[in-house]
Parts: sequence; C-alpha cells; structure tokens
Amino acid sequence: MKKEFWMEKNWGGSADKATSKQITEAFEQIRDMDDPLAAFWIGCHDLEYVLKISKNRELVLIYGDNQDLDIKKSMSHWTQCMSHADLFLSGEFLQLLQQMYSPDHTEETSTFNPS
Repeated sequence: MKKEFWMEKNWGGSADKATSKQITEAFEQIRDMDDPLAAFWIGCHDLEYVLKISKNRELVLIYGDNQDLDIKKSMSHWTQCMSHADLFLSGEFLQLLQQMYSPDHTEETSTFNPS
C-alpha cells in the first residue's frame, strides 16, 4: 500500500497529499529564505511519524504512539537533509531512525534535484 504524506510550511501553505514536486519546492524555498526560523513538516497519514526540516538544517523526527518521542540531528549540507527526507518518503522509518541516531552517518544520496 502506497503511503500518503501531508506537508505544512510555517511561511504559509500546506498540502494534504503532498507530492515529491511540492516537497522539492519546499526545500528550494527554505534554502533561499532569509528567515532563520523557517521550517516545514512532512507527516505520514497512516503512521505516527513527522519529519521537521528547519532553515538551519536541523532535522527532527517525531514518532511514537502519541508522537511523544523525537530525535534531532543537525546536517552540514542540504543534500543530507534531502537524503533523510527520501528515506522518510519511502516509508523507511526504522532505517531513518537508525541514521538519525548514528553520529557518523554522512551519506548524501538523494533523488531530489533542487536547482
């Protein structure tokens, strides 16, 4: 079964069924913004997982039965943020959790193609 995701941006705009294109555009927008507090969230409709992406390249994975647990990780490059978002959008939540807990994870592969 294909998972569906929602997205919300704190600078305005949301999507109940977010597409890869909309998420790519959000990455492009946040990267180019001047607001240091800019952030957007991607959530899974079927499961209790939310990924927050902040302008400072901090990722927060929110999870748990009541979304009462979270893990934060700061990234050096936007490609790392996008790689983690790829895992999230592929439904690879446990793999994403492992990578978020790993201090040495530096893989930078992503199917996102921001210009």
